[in-house]
Amino acid sequence: MAIAFARSVIGRATAALFAAAFGMGAMVAPASAYPPEDAGYHDYAEMMTAIHEIAESNPEIAQLFSIGRSFEGRELWAAKVSDHVGTDEDEPEVLFDGGMHGREHMSTEMAVALFRNLVDGYGRTERITDMVNRTETTIIFNLNPDGSEYDHGSDSILSWRKNRQPTPGSTEIGTDINRNFGYRWGTNPLNASPSAWTYRGPAAWSTPEASAFKRYVDGRVVAGEQQIRVHVTFHQHGRIVLYPYGYTKGAVPDADDHARLAAMAAEMGELSGYAHAQSSHDEIHVGNQMDWLYATYQIMTFTLEMGDAFAMPDEAIPTETARNMDAAYYAIEQAALLADANDDDEPILLPDTAMAIDPAPSQGRNAGLGVVGVITFGVVLATVLDSGVGRPPTS
Repeated sequence: MAIAFARSVIGRATAALFAAAFGMGAMVAPASAYPPEDAGYHDYAEMMTAIHEIAESNPEIAQLFSIGRSFEGRELWAAKVSDHVGTDEDEPEVLFDGGMHGREHMSTEMAVALFRNLVDGYGRTERITDMVNRTETTIIFNLNPDGSEYDHGSDSILSWRKNRQPTPGSTEIGTDINRNFGYRWGTNPLNASPSAWTYRGPAAWSTPEASAFKRYVDGRVVAGEQQIRVHVTFHQHGRIVLYPYGYTKGAVPDADDHARLAAMAAEMGELSGYAHAQSSHDEIHVGNQMDWLYATYQIMTFTLEMGDAFAMPDEAIPTETARNMDAAYYAIEQAALLADANDDDEPILLPDTAMAIDPAPSQGRNAGLGVVGVITFGVVLATVLDSGVGRPPTS
């Protein structure tokens, strides 16, 4: 099968040189390390080192490439993991991403940990070997490296959400990448203020980060068919698994897809000990990544909100990433099953409630919120919450 998207593959011999020449190019100031008390997190330079070392440990199944560059010129690194990694095989694809919001550092740690587990586990554990053999998995490690570097670069954590792109006609800096996707963009006037946490940008796809993601996904259409079956974006925080739509309280129009999305979210939530809900259960999200992926390509897409705070100590990294690993594995396995014509391999459809109760009700922003609480939220209140006024938004 012809390759629809030209991945910029990085070989073993050139990986370190490429990282030095392009990963921290002339447009970018040197990366700042995390404050000492959080040194266990990967800053951008450390992330590059880590993912290159992982890829070089088994180049037969792992390749690095870039989907584009951030506003400040940092490479948006990704990895492909597959048994014949240099060949674009006719296998179902799974896409993961992290780091879309600057302050959500645990999401990048999850992406790196998943990459490490898939590469290290291949040929050693039957489950991982089977996943790698049956699918092509792509992991984008940090969709907003400018925002994450800014967030931790001043010896303290600033809780910065947006990218670092100046806004024309304003002194404000930054666009919320997860309000910059083209589907339904611009239909929430409260996202129009450049000072809002959730500022949508002056136009759909105005951020280079969202545009790079779009080019990659569009490029995975081969012979008229989208190859990506399942997508998971790691975010922080709330300990909940979300599924589309976010722009409306209504379900996606295809009843079978809605049932499948709800069932998969429920299973991932069960595996992580998380709640699950439609993305709009507490607030309307307009111009978001999941809605675009589903509306455009009917990809089974999910947001996994990790942890119980934005600022989590680095000691929490092993626990939080391990807690969500089985959910990530499940997503990969479901992509393989979705591509199988055997009806017996369809995902188990669980009863669709508006939300499951978090097993640990004292943790996360959805503590104690049940089905009745979800359905009594009004659209107007939900829209106001997403404006960035009041409590900081998550997804």
